[in-house]
Amino acid sequence: MLPPLRPSVPSLCQTTIAIGLWLVLTACGAASNRPVPADSATVVSAGAQAAVDSQASQGQAPTPIPLPPSIAAEPITLKELIEKARTIVQGTVSSIEFSTLDLDETGTRVSVRVRHVQIAIARALKGEGLRDGGTLRVTQSVDESAPLAVGDEILWYLPAPSRFGLIQPLGLYSGDFRITGAPLAKQASNLQGNVGLWEQSVWSGDDSFEQTKVLAAARAMAMPETSVSEIASVGAASRPPGAVPLNLLLSITSAATQPR
Repeated sequence: MLPPLRPSVPSLCQTTIAIGLWLVLTACGAASNRPVPADSATVVSAGAQAAVDSQASQGQAPTPIPLPPSIAAEPITLKELIEKARTIVQGTVSSIEFSTLDLDETGTRVSVRVRHVQIAIARALKGEGLRDGGTLRVTQSVDESAPLAVGDEILWYLPAPSRFGLIQPLGLYSGDFRITGAPLAKQASNLQGNVGLWEQSVWSGDDSFEQTKVLAAARAMAMPETSVSEIASVGAASRPPGAVPLNLLLSITSAATQPR
């Protein structure tokens, strides 16, 4: 997460900065003790995404995309993702640039490797000033980020930026969905393998959604009736499958974010 300091007893200033940055990054749900090189992460993403696409086309559950080691994050429910997110977008990664962010507090400087991800927005589901067809630029800590490549299609549930301007998906993994499949049969799986998205079913339990409202949202988004039926069926499962129809997530999120 932070570059290693000299092997001496850290000063009070150094300790304060390290703890401060750790707290900012763990607000997204996890902490890391070991960095992942940005270049190798990008290479892994391309191969991993190809494997996911191949498995999805054969109706298999996708293999999880490799994640930064030594990061533990508890799964977050879909309801909590929607409620806590400041921004929710579906789109395609159009560019990724890397740079170094220098943090200077109390006279001590710490450099953090960051990536700047630009997203071409297909659907802006939540967020001030966003629109379908627009763009969103997100700055992230490389050491806290899963592999990503230009051309990846994503659905991200994002919190407000930290005071350093960094934005990791909620829970790091739960709010980071990767989209695969043909245009009319797209599937989505988050980096937790959709574990914990709901209990009992989407339509019952503590974290449930109103089925009538969700199906109405699906029709308002011009989804075909076959897709509406699939949403009702998959949502009735007691546990989410490893890959769920993208339209299920879109219609639930749209229904939940509509003005009451």
